[in-house]
Amino acid sequence: MKGVLYSLLILTLANAAQSQILQEGFHVPGTFPTAAAFGDVNGDGQIDFLQTYNAFTGQSPLNATKVWTNNGDSTFTLFGEFGTAVNEDIKLADMDNDGDLDAVTSSRIFLNDGTGTFTIGQYLGNDVWAVEVADFNEDGFMDVFCAVYNLQAEDKLYLSQGSAQSLILTQMPWTTGSYSSEATVVDINQDNHMDIIILKGNSPLQARRENEIWTGNGDGTFFKSPQMLPQVATWKVDSGDYNGDGTIDLVVVEADNLVRGYLNNGTSLFQNFTTLYSAEPASDVDLVDIDVDGDLDLVIAKFAFGTETYSSVVLFNDGNGNFTEGSEEFSISDTFDIEAFDIDNDNDKDLFTINVNDADSVFWINQTDPVLAINENEISNIALFPNPAKNFINLKFHNTAVSSVTLLSTLGNVQQHYSIDSDNFHLNIENLTPGVYYLKIALEDGKFQMNSFIKK
Repeated sequence: MKGVLYSLLILTLANAAQSQILQEGFHVPGTFPTAAAFGDVNGDGQIDFLQTYNAFTGQSPLNATKVWTNNGDSTFTLFGEFGTAVNEDIKLADMDNDGDLDAVTSSRIFLNDGTGTFTIGQYLGNDVWAVEVADFNEDGFMDVFCAVYNLQAEDKLYLSQGSAQSLILTQMPWTTGSYSSEATVVDINQDNHMDIIILKGNSPLQARRENEIWTGNGDGTFFKSPQMLPQVATWKVDSGDYNGDGTIDLVVVEADNLVRGYLNNGTSLFQNFTTLYSAEPASDVDLVDIDVDGDLDLVIAKFAFGTETYSSVVLFNDGNGNFTEGSEEFSISDTFDIEAFDIDNDNDKDLFTINVNDADSVFWINQTDPVLAINENEISNIALFPNPAKNFINLKFHNTAVSSVTLLSTLGNVQQHYSIDSDNFHLNIENLTPGVYYLKIALEDGKFQMNSFIKK
């Protein structure tokens, strides 16, 4: 919706005395956008983004992935575009180990020359609804998993056989069923190997609706977990420790548009399946620390076919996994996808709503009160270096009692948790995908500090 006046939307915190503010920001025009990915694609230190489209069946310039570069003031300039195929998903990762972020779309890989200009790479296949990128065989090169939404096809796992100068992906046999609508990669059992959680869409065959956990062995092979997840058509998933017990939980959007939480019982098994939101039809869910209080809140996009329009909403976490809806909702149109990233580098998460049909996609800038925000320099006797870093980072604690350090993705998802028993901490980050990460440093007095670093 073009020409909409920017409005200031105030979300009342359930667990703070002050207000949380999301301010409507930059609008991104486009017809039938599907997904977005954030990262510095031109090497200027600013967070850019790429957006994919499904505007025309088959090949069409209307489907071209667009590259938007950051102007440094929370606005963006359309730098270029590439491709003509329909794409439902996109991720950014350094696929050829040349130090810049390449684009992995649901149709193929496009390689970056370091300036934000992309050229055609490996083809990934048809009917791919979701892509996930990680170093599954731990050889130092990024691999790709493709969730395929087709009753007659199988999901695909590609393991890189490339070098720093070239990229060759080899398709591996994958034994899961079809009609996969979504996937997420996370170390669910915390054994330092990446696992894959696969969600099934609305297959006409009930047996094909079995959501699955595939546990990684660290060598590119997986075994299917005996864990039984609900056999219900499921569209979206996010992962993170939302009840604060140190284990990875899941939140999903099921086909009945309910948001449910799958709580981890501490042994990598999910036994508590709880409805978290059912007031209006949900289309996406993200676990994001919106109010910067150290726990993961729920950001829910809403959309349903018909004449009614729904606004997105934030549900605030009390730290124990109990959620309370904010006093006001946001977005200008029905929304089917939300991304979270600190686009203005102020240590809080901003939101990007991808809206249906020909409505603009919109940035929502988090205006967290600095009193509530976690300041990296607030506790000056914790040092992090080097930053940016490629292989490792060090933490030194001077006259400060630290109990643990948790590595978080930009979305607030737990990657690793470490207990601390000395005044030095050395973290190997060689296998992390380039980008921005956060360290949640828990102090023994019950307080915590958030530090960010850039993985080159």
